[in-house]
Amino acid sequence: MAISHARRTTSTLLSAALAASALTLVQSAPAAVAAETIQCKSSSTIYTGLPDKWFRAYPHSEPETGAAQWDPTVIGPQVIDATMVAGPDGIIYTVHDGKLEKRRWNGASFDNNSPEVIQVPWAGWNNTPARYRISVDAKGDFYKVDDAGTLTWARYNASTLTWSERVLDTGWGKYDQVFTSGEGVIWARNPDEMNGRLYRYVYHADSQRWLQYGKADGAGWNIYHRLIGVGADVIYGFTKDGVGFGGNDPASKPNQVIWYRYAAETNTWQGGNYMGWGWNPAWKIIGAPDSCKWVGGTVPQRPGLTEGDNRATSLVQTSDGRVHHLWVDGQGGLVHARQRDLVDPTAADLSTVPQSQNLTGGASLAAQEDGRLLGLGAGTNSSILSSLEPTKDANFPVGKDFGGFTASSPTVVKGKDNLLSAFIVDGNGDVWTRGQNAANAELRPWVKGQVSFPGTTPGPTPKFAARAVTAVADNGAIVVIASDVNGQPWVANYYGNGNFIGGWAALGQPQGTTLASAASAALTRDGTIQLAARGTDGKIYTKRQATDGTWTGAWVKIHDRTFLGQPAILTSTGGTTFVAARATDNYVYETGTTTPGGAIFRTWNLVRGSDFPEPSATDPGVVAMSNGNWVLSYRNEFGEVLIAYATTSGSSIAARTASADAPATKTPMFTVKKTKR
Repeated sequence: MAISHARRTTSTLLSAALAASALTLVQSAPAAVAAETIQCKSSSTIYTGLPDKWFRAYPHSEPETGAAQWDPTVIGPQVIDATMVAGPDGIIYTVHDGKLEKRRWNGASFDNNSPEVIQVPWAGWNNTPARYRISVDAKGDFYKVDDAGTLTWARYNASTLTWSERVLDTGWGKYDQVFTSGEGVIWARNPDEMNGRLYRYVYHADSQRWLQYGKADGAGWNIYHRLIGVGADVIYGFTKDGVGFGGNDPASKPNQVIWYRYAAETNTWQGGNYMGWGWNPAWKIIGAPDSCKWVGGTVPQRPGLTEGDNRATSLVQTSDGRVHHLWVDGQGGLVHARQRDLVDPTAADLSTVPQSQNLTGGASLAAQEDGRLLGLGAGTNSSILSSLEPTKDANFPVGKDFGGFTASSPTVVKGKDNLLSAFIVDGNGDVWTRGQNAANAELRPWVKGQVSFPGTTPGPTPKFAARAVTAVADNGAIVVIASDVNGQPWVANYYGNGNFIGGWAALGQPQGTTLASAASAALTRDGTIQLAARGTDGKIYTKRQATDGTWTGAWVKIHDRTFLGQPAILTSTGGTTFVAARATDNYVYETGTTTPGGAIFRTWNLVRGSDFPEPSATDPGVVAMSNGNWVLSYRNEFGEVLIAYATTSGSSIAARTASADAPATKTPMFTVKKTKR
């Protein structure tokens, strides 16, 4: 271990001061060291609140090495009358129902005689189990597990006097101690496994990512009545009554303190160093979370997002039959268009998500199980904005930071289990996901996509391009299609919790060209997936999954017209697959299979209503309606939205069909309406 610290390298033991605290401390040799660089303050401070409410601070002057060298104990006033939590920069909180009392310890005394009182929407943190499951990290963020086992992150904004909170996970009732030891580093003990097993989690709050999730470490941690961290994975354990460590007799040396340090880079533990005794289980014991930190480690970076505002509108039909549109406009706002009535799908009311700005690329829209819409858009700073309707059909509220640190536009889709899942691609070409654990619940943090190959050897995981992934729910998984840096699409089946079971399969390239756009996807009538993408030659190509789930078929060109951007694809409830795209003349054209479920497409048809067609400045978006028709949406150069309602009541196709026993589909007729603000 390379040690860097702003502190002296030796310290003296003042036994007289320590005797007042009923502690006996001994010297021990430094432990073996690990490869990471750790930087500590002059000491790591352990704070205690005694049953008589007296406050004490115990500075351990060798937190890097675990040598049992302590600076003098400092005794504070009688203030600790509730659960005690330590924050960075000497902050000491006492937690009461509905409020925090905040003081700052300067190393010798409290700065403020009267505490600052901060209102909190919490209660129930002053019982014995709960006080072992609330902690603050080196950044000042709270992590707390309630009696229902829900892990919540919370951050206080001192300027606005408001709290931001996120549910990170459920099922944490199995842990009896949850504590931090570094920025976003959470340790949790399961007392029912292996006589006490620790699990390590790392949450990056700004990107809202799990950087590590539930890594199991060691066994036998039940010997401690209390575990605390002081940063950089330095951990102190305080033994239970009657438990001795390393040959130290608990009868003469009760309630011993033991030092450990975990090195994540090498996955090794140092320590098990005896540091002294006398730490009574009746004491409230916490550690200053910013005493130590890692130096030189990597954290998620903002890659920047440069997609333009010519991406397709995201469309959803909700259970009441209305079609909803969402897109990012030229001013960087997130715009929602709601179908005005159930009679006319081309008439819509427009509104902008309040305070949305500096967005770019494409938006994504999905309906929860309860009918409320969730809209996502990515900012130029790589953070995603999310907005969830408070009630069904209510206006979108001011958006919330959805994290991500994404290089691509976001994608959100509802699976057949009625749970939402979101997908992005980061600056390293990795896919990240986040989703709901229960219907209508808050989406959990981003996790990097994990490739699962039960009983097999994993195949390749490509580096993906900074394009929005395509996701469509089939009858089991969510099928995800993403393009690699060479333009080749890959497909995987997503089953939640970051798990791509079976891994990624390459879908190849069309003969004689490569793909220039991402692939759009639709679920066909027989349960297979059909794709559409644009080649570098400007032609539109399609590929269809076989009924056995394989993708052995070739990419097939759909006639010879040339196009821009990414095509859209859908399958109507009648079984016809339609493709729409913006041509090089900037007009939108569509085509469809000549029979339901067929493989032959009729020639491209100009999308127009009774009036002259209007050119498009964006890729088209489409959605299949429950009545067998479909809606197409695009925007012109002035930012106006044009909505086309496609019905199949027009003339029959002239071309012969490929199947004699299947009725020929009809070329759709379009009703088009322009909607202005």
